[in-house]
Amino acid sequence: NEVLPLVISEAQAFRRPLVASNIDGLPEAIKDGEEGFLIPPEDPQALCDAVHKLYLSEELRVAMGEKGRERVVKQFSHAAMTKTYMQLIDKMAPPEAPPPVAVQEPAAYTPPGVHTTSSPEPTPTEPVLVDMDMVITDWDGAFRERWLARHPEDEELIKGRTKFEIERNFPMEKREEVLEVIKEPGFYRTMKPFPGALEALQEMVDEGVDVRIVSAPHSKSAGACAAEKFDWVEHHLGAAWLDRLILARDKTHVMGCLLIDDKPVVRGSSTPAWEHVVYDQPWNQHVTAKKRIMGWANWRDVIGLAPADP
Repeated sequence: NEVLPLVISEAQAFRRPLVASNIDGLPEAIKDGEEGFLIPPEDPQALCDAVHKLYLSEELRVAMGEKGRERVVKQFSHAAMTKTYMQLIDKMAPPEAPPPVAVQEPAAYTPPGVHTTSSPEPTPTEPVLVDMDMVITDWDGAFRERWLARHPEDEELIKGRTKFEIERNFPMEKREEVLEVIKEPGFYRTMKPFPGALEALQEMVDEGVDVRIVSAPHSKSAGACAAEKFDWVEHHLGAAWLDRLILARDKTHVMGCLLIDDKPVVRGSSTPAWEHVVYDQPWNQHVTAKKRIMGWANWRDVIGLAPADP
């Protein structure tokens, strides 16, 4: 009996295409053929046809899902709804009411060592978030060592992989075995750090940057993966760094100004506050509209921090 069911916005937030009856307030949230299909009510054949179209085309499902995400952020996000309510309150306020208080926009992030002319006041530092696997740790190296012990013929396949999810680089008949290797005890604990990664992280902290390591435990071994990542950080960076480690399957809820991550697109259930900086890897070469870090030697260029005095 809802005029506009909440499930419509929830589905759009998760980039799901929609099939809904063309009744009540649904046309306010769905444009037929854009975010999904609006069908006549009580029409089973129309419902069947719409679902069948989506079933046949992954491209259509993805396109409609992206359109839905754009709409829900623009029309139904907290910021958009708050703005609408404020406008309504201002409109309904009696003439003698005082003017609405202007809401001050949050100050833009200014990294330590960078000074702006717009305000003499220092800007609070927001965290710089750094992914772990294939950004500061050689995940592929740990996998390669274990996999080639079983399948030495796959060396070139691993070296030339172009898909982010490791199992998608392998034929179907080997994918379950790939996931079994990832679940082996010690897999994450024995990963080697990338050259310059540990030094760069420590330099950031020494120069006043609030660094947080943000990593998503693998879904196939979440508990063991999380425990081993804590061990890795303590072994390579020291116990004090454990307070800087954040484990989260959904990184969009972690607050920061930048997220340095090798994943081509980092998605979640929230609109992130951070800007995604792509850590250069073969599987993200198609991403051209984002900042890119080629290695840890130029980390200051990426976050806008001037080189330290010699």
